[in-house]
Amino acid sequence: MGRLKAFLVHLSITSIVASLAALMVFGVWYPDPYRTISGGLELFVLVVGVDLVIGPLSTAIVFNSTKTRRHLRIDLLIIALLQLACLAYGVHTVFVARPVYMVFEVDRFRVLSAIDLDKQDLALAAKPYRQLPLFGPRLVGTRRSAPGAEQLQSIELALRGKDLSQRPKFYQDYALSRQEVLSRAKSPQILIEKYSTQMREIEAAMTATGLEPNQLRYVPLVARRQWVAFVDAKTADIVGYAPFDGF
Repeated sequence: MGRLKAFLVHLSITSIVASLAALMVFGVWYPDPYRTISGGLELFVLVVGVDLVIGPLSTAIVFNSTKTRRHLRIDLLIIALLQLACLAYGVHTVFVARPVYMVFEVDRFRVLSAIDLDKQDLALAAKPYRQLPLFGPRLVGTRRSAPGAEQLQSIELALRGKDLSQRPKFYQDYALSRQEVLSRAKSPQILIEKYSTQMREIEAAMTATGLEPNQLRYVPLVARRQWVAFVDAKTADIVGYAPFDGF
């Protein structure tokens, strides 16, 4: 009974700490829908799962009422320190993998994580984009390469796998990209025809936007998974998402 009680007490404390961490992770770093699009939920569950194994279960294993209080305190202190170290490392991993930008480039939206952007590239960006956002992802557009050397360099880097979205020097306010977004956006009917067997899911996602189908367009969204972003056909505001390949 003493071992079970120690396990439950430690589990309760761990749950409280995990809940506080969840408020930061899902309330700030991975707001909806990024917890799903960017895999934040799975990553956080992994972190908490490891924390539960190292903490409460370890306490249940080492707890023995025949041990002296000093011995028990030392054992529990070691477990607590190990658990805190693992939790800190896990939360740091979640932080560096957090989405920082939703970028429109050419014909798609792309979600960029903090680890996707190089510090040297950030230093070349306009002032508003030199520091990574700390309180949730920011929606931005991208300008086109200037003809000549910049365009050639962009093509060369793209062939190496480094697209415009990974080069903050091309970022611009999303308002400047709205017309291009609308020119590239597609009718939802195309998506329905492509996924005719999942028409109900698509219609439900469109209904959730609060707009009529004829008021919507969609743009492919590239993140950890392939999604589509529904945009207002007049303003290009993002109004909803759906888990389908939009290409």
